[in-house]
Amino acid sequence: MSGSFRVDDSRWPIAVITVEGVLDDVQVDAYVAAGTQLLERGEPYVVVIDLRAMGTVTAYARARNTQWAEAHREQLHRTCRGSVFVITSPLLRFVTMTALLLAPLPMPYAVRRELDEALVWAEAQRAAKG
Repeated sequence: MSGSFRVDDSRWPIAVITVEGVLDDVQVDAYVAAGTQLLERGEPYVVVIDLRAMGTVTAYARARNTQWAEAHREQLHRTCRGSVFVITSPLLRFVTMTALLLAPLPMPYAVRRELDEALVWAEAQRAAKG
């Protein structure tokens, strides 16, 4: 299954990134660039990453996302008020939560089953941080 992603910033300062299918390397680079654009706004924000329809994650995607997060760690800590992942599979939620425990993000984070739950969490993070 070919992949795609979209960024919905109509709820700004909450951005919703939806990933569908398997992103190829070019799409992964575009995804990372979109994350950089959110950071470069210089405004506090919360990001909801909707992975309910995502396919497998390539080795390139894992490495590129890790590299990006490390390169932007300080800026993420200052600007991103939280990141919440929407994952319906109980196994993938467990794997994601375990990975986040081993390599925490520089901002508050959560994993939720439903988009509505994630949006409630995101709004609470936005409101708590002013």
